[in-house]
Amino acid sequence: MQNSELTELFNHHLVKMTESGLLQKLRRKWIDPDWQEIGIAEADSLGYEHLFLLFCIVGVGAAGALIVLAAELCQRPHPRAIVCQSKVPNRRRSI
Repeated sequence: MQNSELTELFNHHLVKMTESGLLQKLRRKWIDPDWQEIGIAEADSLGYEHLFLLFCIVGVGAAGALIVLAAELCQRPHPRAIVCQSKVPNRRRSI
């Protein structure tokens, strides 16, 4: 069954089970009760609820950076505008 149309689906769910730790629990329960991977601790899967604080910190940092950028742009004129104004001669046409 190497070229089965269900191979991709099976692999996807196998990876999900591995990430959630379900395969380790099943192996420990049914195959080898004394089995334990050396050097690898039991891990939780990372979901949105685990990363919410990180997203908040990044969001606040990005908002702060935009506020500082806006404040700097409002405080001083653009350098090119000053250079362009000084290079243009002030000539008046007489008709």
